Amino acid sequence: KFVIQGSASEVKVNTIARIDHNPASGIARTSKEIMSDIVIIGWPRKTGFLDKIFGENVDSIINNVDKYLFICRFVKPFVDEKRLVFICPPFSEREIGFPLLIQKVARLAQELSIPVIIYSEYKTHQSILQIVNNLKLSTKMGFKSILEWDEFASITDDIRPLDLIVFNLARKGSVSYKSTFDRLPQKIEKVFAQNNLILLYSL
Repeated sequence: KFVIQGSASEVKVNTIARIDHNPASGIARTSKEIMSDIVIIGWPRKTGFLDKIFGENVDSIINNVDKYLFICRFVKPFVDEKRLVFICPPFSEREIGFPLLIQKVARLAQELSIPVIIYSEYKTHQSILQIVNNLKLSTKMGFKSILEWDEFASITDDIRPLDLIVFNLARKGSVSYKSTFDRLPQKIEKVFAQNNLILLYSL
């Protein structure tokens, strides 16, 4: 299916089969073998299976894959999107791979011809603007200040059904890691059931 879609876009897709004792181990090992830059995985679709998947496989992938990691849930066509909501917790700008994530987010918004709304603290927003200027990105960006991160209500009240939500997260031990986000996948799946979602983990 992905090969067919890639061919339609004139993108070469190489398929690789691996045998391993679990999916997480196979993904981690393969990403190192082929020296990948980014690992993209899908969101589990079975109701009630989420805790098991995120508790075991995805946590293992997050902790063992030392690559940029994108966890994606797409429930509607991208053509319907009206805004890209980019949520950046405090100190996201201090992560080594943050500039590349900004570039990817800006490029995605540009491809979809939609603006980016950044939810972050002021300092993070200023760093993002500097990255945008340095990389000469032309994506239209707005900003909304978030001061209280333990309560999700300040963000959820502003989200619209046709928003593409991109959440920048961090692995344990990282500068911007926040333990309150450990259960985020389960929470946002319920709150944003109608939205396309991407969880980003930088280096």
